Amino acid sequence: MKRTYYTTLALCSAFLLLAGNASALNFDVSNKITIYDGYENASAGTWYGTQEDQEVEYHSVTGQEWDLEGFFLSGSELTMVGGFDFVNGETPWDNYNYRAGDVFIDTDFSNAAYDYVLDLDFINKLYTVYEITQDTVLANPTYKTTSSPWSYVSGGTAIAGFENLSMDYVAGLTDSDVGFQGGSHNAVGLDLSFLPIGTQFLVHNTMECGNDNLMGNGTTAPVPEPATMILFGTGLAGLTGYARKRKK
Repeated sequence: MKRTYYTTLALCSAFLLLAGNASALNFDVSNKITIYDGYENASAGTWYGTQEDQEVEYHSVTGQEWDLEGFFLSGSELTMVGGFDFVNGETPWDNYNYRAGDVFIDTDFSNAAYDYVLDLDFINKLYTVYEITQDTVLANPTYKTTSSPWSYVSGGTAIAGFENLSMDYVAGLTDSDVGFQGGSHNAVGLDLSFLPIGTQFLVHNTMECGNDNLMGNGTTAPVPEPATMILFGTGLAGLTGYARKRKK
């Protein structure tokens, strides 16, 4: 009985560890919410249709370093994947460093304006969520303005509790890690729990040049809270202790 007690206690500790180190990153194909962004460049020699993987639009520059590949949603945890270097940006032929853009959320499916923006600070791995309106100042991409907007500038209202949050970020993922082609991929994990459970939304991201445009359509759902996992682990320990006492 002593072995069983300590084994269960170890399992409880594992639950606590997992709860304290949960990551928003997920690449389960069943959680993929990427949709066709609506833009094609018919001049491409070999085109990839409406899928995002290996598809880059502006001037059909299909290099992995410009590829925005997919959105995944698990509960209220959003994962964004791309070959694009979100932290350092990319520097092409004109020697200008094009940076990664912010994530925009539309909840009323209006063409007039997005409702929220996740203002991403990739250098410090932080982000702040703002509620925005038509009067909020946003920046458009340098070239392909049909990919607008690119980034948040000013005029939004920061959402309490969603300021300077830490983002999950992993670079150098393989094709088998994420389910995309290209050899090397980067992933960003973000929390959308500022949206009520059951909220349907559109999500958008592009880079400063607008070279590729990523869109997704998802619905927020409940996810297990760390506190729930702690209670579960504590409950297991308590039941084991009770069983041990009765055995005596």
